[in-house]
Amino acid sequence: MKLDHIGIVVPELETSLRALTELVSFDEVGPRTHVPAHKVNVCHLRSGTTRVELIEPAAGRSPVSALARKGGGFHHLAFTVADLERTLADLRRRGAIVVRRPLRGYGGRVSAFVLLHRPEAPLKLVELVEEREA
Repeated sequence: MKLDHIGIVVPELETSLRALTELVSFDEVGPRTHVPAHKVNVCHLRSGTTRVELIEPAAGRSPVSALARKGGGFHHLAFTVADLERTLADLRRRGAIVVRRPLRGYGGRVSAFVLLHRPEAPLKLVELVEEREA
């Protein structure tokens, strides 16, 4: 696994993006993109090899709506994996819970959300993103 991006929920994408880019100089600010499968709008920001994904709910029943209403904040770490189904099966055997089955999302990439169901684990929600074929 390799870190792909850090997901941060924001109540309103344009306002948050404007404020953040006034304070931090990013190498790249990607396009605002609607991701219907996840009911969100996103924008990726890159600094060096690190990407931050700002996530705005796009519908009242978006999975991130509750967090956005509370002002937003850290949501998940995303990791690329070579074989999504095999990785999910392995994590299930070790007690993780798949909370969002594999769907085609941002950039056409297939990803799934997994809850690391261990009280002692400091990280609870991760997104696993299947690597793009070369």
